[in-house]
Amino acid sequence: LVVMQPGDEIVMSFQAPANDLPSGWTRDFILHNVGYDKDFDLNTVYGQSSEPFPTRATATYPAIRANDDLPDTPEPTPQSRSQRQRIFWTSIRDLISE
Repeated sequence: LVVMQPGDEIVMSFQAPANDLPSGWTRDFILHNVGYDKDFDLNTVYGQSSEPFPTRATATYPAIRANDDLPDTPEPTPQSRSQRQRIFWTSIRDLISE
């Protein structure tokens, strides 16, 4: 599971096959992913956080039927919110000082 926001990137590396290609050929690689888009507009359902995360078993999002219930996640605490803010501002400060 990867939770990303605008500006984030994932760098992947892997070893290409050792055999050489015939002259004029090129190799293509395909990355197949399953993604869910969620904006943080405060006027949307659950717009204040990235949770609840959708699952493949969820027929609708947000889950509105009993059989579509999403797994329980702990309620955020003031401490967890404070920790996220501390990490964010520390990262910003480090970027500015570079």
